[in-house]
Amino acid sequence: MNWIKNLAELYDMMDRKEDRDPRLLPLYHSAVNADITVTIDSQGNFLRAEKLNKVEFGEKDFRMTRVPGTPDSLSRSNQIAPRAMMDRLMYVAGDFDDLLPAAYEGAYRKHHNSYMKQMQDWIASPFSCEAPETVCRYLEKNTLLHDIAGPILLPMLSKATDKEQAEQAVKEDRVFEFVKELYAKGCEQKGTVAKKKTGMALDKLNIRWCIAADEKDEHPAETWRLDDVADSWVQYMHDVMERTGTRGFDHITCKDNVVLVKNWFPWVMAPTCNLSVISGNRQDCQYRFGPYSNSKQMYGVGLETADKAMRMLRYLIEVQGKRYYDRNGITGAIAIWANGSSGCEMPDLDTIFEVEKPDDETVWGRLYHSRMSRALSGIRDITQAEGAKTVGLMEFRKTSPGRVAIVQCVEISVDELCSNLQQWYENAEWLQTMYQQKKWFQTMGVPTALTIARYGTLARGTCMVGKKNDNTNITYNWYSQLVKCIFFHEQVPMYMVDNLVSLATAIPNSSEKKVGQVYFERKIGIACSMAAAYYNYKEKVYEPMLNREIMDRNYLFGRAWACVEFICSEHRYYQGRKGKHQVNMTFAEKNISGFANQPCDVMGQALKMVKGVYIPQYPFLEWAANELEEIISCLDAESEYTNSPLRANWILGYSSEKMDLKARKKAIVEAKTQPSKMPEAVAN
Repeated sequence: MNWIKNLAELYDMMDRKEDRDPRLLPLYHSAVNADITVTIDSQGNFLRAEKLNKVEFGEKDFRMTRVPGTPDSLSRSNQIAPRAMMDRLMYVAGDFDDLLPAAYEGAYRKHHNSYMKQMQDWIASPFSCEAPETVCRYLEKNTLLHDIAGPILLPMLSKATDKEQAEQAVKEDRVFEFVKELYAKGCEQKGTVAKKKTGMALDKLNIRWCIAADEKDEHPAETWRLDDVADSWVQYMHDVMERTGTRGFDHITCKDNVVLVKNWFPWVMAPTCNLSVISGNRQDCQYRFGPYSNSKQMYGVGLETADKAMRMLRYLIEVQGKRYYDRNGITGAIAIWANGSSGCEMPDLDTIFEVEKPDDETVWGRLYHSRMSRALSGIRDITQAEGAKTVGLMEFRKTSPGRVAIVQCVEISVDELCSNLQQWYENAEWLQTMYQQKKWFQTMGVPTALTIARYGTLARGTCMVGKKNDNTNITYNWYSQLVKCIFFHEQVPMYMVDNLVSLATAIPNSSEKKVGQVYFERKIGIACSMAAAYYNYKEKVYEPMLNREIMDRNYLFGRAWACVEFICSEHRYYQGRKGKHQVNMTFAEKNISGFANQPCDVMGQALKMVKGVYIPQYPFLEWAANELEEIISCLDAESEYTNSPLRANWILGYSSEKMDLKARKKAIVEAKTQPSKMPEAVAN
């Protein structure tokens, strides 16, 4: 699978769209958080400045700004490499020496000179436009620090103890002098004069530009959003690369006379290994696909081909991957795209899984299934229209702005992908009974394990019950495993089944008991769905299937507990119909943990309640009690009625028996209304 070529073609296709997504960065551009917005007029005169404060994690980041630059500047560390338009204060401010203490004078002169030289070269080229000329006209005055001293620098450098002095400095019109004093104190504390660096965070503030018609203009032009500025810079960089680049042959796109990536990472290995690293900081796109031993394993990559592929990956991560979080930020992403004669854009994964009310099980389940069906049909329609026959999928870890690790890179046919998804979403569900608006009904599923995984990490504990008492959140690593299992039909790992069963049977805390049956069935439903997927994956059937020939102790005990739980739930239901108090959690739901650890003892207590209380009150449930007796007799016959803890696979017997009991109950209810159509098995 030539993923670099496919991604480059997809970039070209999306770049030509009239409604081009602004998150898809142009060539020779990156996205950086801005700190200060400076507004100037069309004559290059200062109007105002605004400090952009950080936003809370997860909110829309209005500070993110598109910034043009060279391959070196977009990946710089300590080297002097200016970006165009937006850059750090140390680069754009020509009056920095007016602020610096004597020991630091000239520290940023090279930075500013290199920035201005690049801007002037751009303006002098045939590819210039109005915005950089206006910005350069203002910067040539060397007054930026003086202009922003009052609105920006003074509040940033002043502490609570400096409040009175700051107010006095404003009254006496000596703001810049006072700011210089505060700045000197900060430099003295940092003490990095030997390196000709102040160490002050102030120097690294990113400045972006707005251009207004006049002071009254409330909607100035935001230069980082202007397409003519981006197009102008791309054309200028093309000209620079033509004049200074290394010419060669691009083995990926089979084009000659192209600019190659830098010599110290000039190749891409044939994608035959499992791990690769892409440096997102290096905008000249050095790709290293796994460990290689000699040049025969590598292919030459043109700069623009590699750059397009990298930007397409960043875009896919942006639209598909920014939902897998931990406390440290983004931990992973899964990107999917279609490959064809010209490539085609796949539906955003969020459009598949997004629902309006994720904590409302009824709405959630129905919307979920309808969205999934529409998305699958949409995938087929889009791929057929674009001539795409396969789908590419990449999984990433540690998706920081700096670098990305590719964990897997797989290709699958469109039909196989849609078929695998459809089978999972139709079968791997767990029907549950809900009580709402004074009536009981069945929902369309707890939705499947994949949806729980998706919301488990995004909602941080609110997905299951709408409250922060959920302990079944599935981590990104688990989500990654599930995607492989569902997209490519692989077996669910046994450790996931074991852990989910342990979570489902954990002793409920006080908050969980208040939520009651809703919370219990959601936990147990995930474990049941995953167990069915583990044991039945060869048949591609994920729903529980009852097999009465299985005499395994764990399986039989699971079936027995399903009977107990079913009778307890029915008792609660009919008690509610009589107007009597309904408990939040039945005996079976409260004691499932004890049953898994000491099945005989807890089962004995359950049998006393079933035979002594529930069945005498509601004799029409005797058929379920008979099923329970038959299962217990099988355990006795096999001498397996012992008190040792159960293994996790008991959940398979539980889930299959419970689904069978629900089906039999439905048949009985229908037979009462239509006796002539009573199934023979039920009649017997």
